[in-house]
Amino acid sequence: MSKQLMSTACLCLSFWAATVAHGQRQAAAASNRSKNINPLTPRQKSVLNRMASSDSAAAANLDKGKYAAAEASARQSLALGIGSGKGQELLAEALNAEGKSKEALQVYRQIAAQGGQFPRNMLPYALLLLKAGQWPQAVSAYNTVLPFLSDGDLVQANLHFSLNKLDSLGLETAIHIGLGLTYVSSDSWGGHSRKDRAMLEFDQALRLQPASALANYYYGYGWKQLDPKDTRKHQQAAKAKAALQKAASSGNSSVKKAVNRLNSPN
Repeated sequence: MSKQLMSTACLCLSFWAATVAHGQRQAAAASNRSKNINPLTPRQKSVLNRMASSDSAAAANLDKGKYAAAEASARQSLALGIGSGKGQELLAEALNAEGKSKEALQVYRQIAAQGGQFPRNMLPYALLLLKAGQWPQAVSAYNTVLPFLSDGDLVQANLHFSLNKLDSLGLETAIHIGLGLTYVSSDSWGGHSRKDRAMLEFDQALRLQPASALANYYYGYGWKQLDPKDTRKHQQAAKAKAALQKAASSGNSSVKKAVNRLNSPN
């Protein structure tokens, strides 16, 4: 390497290092400034702690099936008036579980209007829209959430559902399957497993369309995800095995392959 080329390279490296160091100093200064801007007062910290406590209580009550108590805790969180993100979601879920569809739909609409809609609440929102007879909005909500759900089985389900050709019953079945998969792949805010709630969704899908290969497959899929120590797994064994057998014999090659993978020891 010539001296001129080496000198140029060293100059470039020195300039790069200086630029990085300057950037790091600026970032550190900005970080320090942000820490000193509007620090929380003791009262604000107390309110935030109470909000977090109410959110946790609402989530725990949802997992225990205590929906009225969950609604009360979520409303306590929202009453603090500092824009609880989880509070609205928990309230909508509690109202939905209590069968208060109109109230739940109103809360979900508020969340959507604020730009806070996420996969975990877009699916029940779609189902409520469907029940309210708002078919185009339900399809739109369901289509919106699909790209955000990475579960391979949900992608597979979507390949077999043509939403523009389905009647409302088919879409409702699809939404219950989507809800079930969401519960299987995630835990609640309180850290409690929701796989038992996933089974309720898969069971509802199967009740809606008992002849559907996918509905039968996902009932068996959900059953497979249950902990062997869970008493529900033993209670539902016969129904789950029958569902998987029905799915495998449906003539749908993709579903048959999925059943075989599900039953594989590996």
